[in-house]
Amino acid sequence: MSATKEHALISAEEYLDAELKNDRKHELINNQFMQWQEPAQTMNVLLAIFIGNLVIT
Repeated sequence: MSATKEHALISAEEYLDAELKNDRKHELINNQFMQWQEPAQTMNVLLAIFIGNLVIT
């Protein structure tokens, strides 16, 4: 294999590795965001119930 082809293959492999790492990073960020959203949504529901009870009483 010529040096040019070998360099091109290494470059392509490095590019794909970087893309996979980037995809994985975004996946982790999205998962973390969803984990933060769930407690926030629960707190919003509890707050709405609490305020609703204050209005009723």
